[in-house]
Amino acid sequence: MLFDGLSEKYLKKYASDLFDIEIRNCVTSTNSIMKEKALSGLKEFSVLIAQCQTAGRGRMGRSFHSPKGTGIYMSLLLKPSDGMNPLLITTDAAVSASLAFEKLLGQEVGIKWVNDIYLNGKKVCGILAEKVEDSIILGIGINVLKPKKGFPEDIKNRAGALFDKKKRYLREKVAVEFLNTFLEIYKNPDRQVLLDEYRKRSIMTDKKILILKDGEEEKAHAIGINDDYSLLVKKENGETVNISSGDVSIKI
Repeated sequence: MLFDGLSEKYLKKYASDLFDIEIRNCVTSTNSIMKEKALSGLKEFSVLIAQCQTAGRGRMGRSFHSPKGTGIYMSLLLKPSDGMNPLLITTDAAVSASLAFEKLLGQEVGIKWVNDIYLNGKKVCGILAEKVEDSIILGIGINVLKPKKGFPEDIKNRAGALFDKKKRYLREKVAVEFLNTFLEIYKNPDRQVLLDEYRKRSIMTDKKILILKDGEEEKAHAIGINDDYSLLVKKENGETVNISSGDVSIKI
C-alpha cells in the first residue's frame, strides 16, 4: 500500500521479518495508539508508522512537529525479558539512530542528552520510550526532509532535517535502516560498547548548559555521561551532581 510515497511493500521487503509493520495516514500519536494496542496483547516487534501526527509527543509533555510527507513517525512495541528500563531503550535507540543515519549520510551526528539526535547543530530526531505493564513503547520521530513551508516559528532555529532533496524511497530507507540497526542492538546488547558509542557522540560534554526545573533556570557545566547514562554536571557554586533523565530539561 502507498500513502503519498511511503511504501508499505518496501518497508516489509527490507525490514527484518520479525517486524509486523502497519502504516497509517495520519494519527494523533503513534505512541498513544501503540500503548492502547499493548494492553490488548499485541505481539512484540509490532510497528506503527504514520504519515503525520496531530498530537505528536516528546519528553516531559512537549509536542513533536509531525507534518505530512517529510518525516518518519514510528512506534515499536517491545517486551524485554531482562527487565530493561525505558532509559536503556532510549539510549540504545539513540545509538541505533546515530549509526543508521551516519551510514546513510556518510557523516557523523551527535546526541543531545538524553534522547535527541543532532546534525549540523540542528535537531533531526527525537526519541520517547514509555512503559506499559510488561511492554515498552519506543517512539521515534525523524525529520527526513524539511517541510515545504519550513518549520514553525518557535522551533525553526533549532530544528533540521537529515536530507535536503527528496529521493524515491528515502523515508523508507531511513526507517528500515533504523529498525534493523536497533533490532541487532536490542537482541545482542554490548553495554560497554553502546555506552562508548553514546559518549563519543555526546554534544553536551564539556559544554555550558542551562538546567531547567520547576520553571527555573540554573547555569552549570556538563562534565560527561555516567555509566548509568545520568549526566554529571558542575553547578556554578562548585557542587557536582548527577542528573537523571526524568528530573530536568537541558539547554545548550
